[in-house]
Amino acid sequence: MPHPRTMNPEHLVGLPVLDVAGATVGTIESVYLDGHTGVPEWAALTTGMVGGHATLVKPEPSER
Repeated sequence: MPHPRTMNPEHLVGLPVLDVAGATVGTIESVYLDGHTGVPEWAALTTGMVGGHATLVKPEPSER
């Protein structure tokens, strides 16, 4: 995966979010950048079926 400073955060929207066991826990709805560095600081994760709720999570790099 590209370094957070060079990646386009828009490319993350719509991607699945996995837990440590590899199970899908939701989908990235939007990405919030640090105002000074431009690095992704938070992501809104939607969970559940249609009409599910959104949760803010701190993005962590994947080891896969």
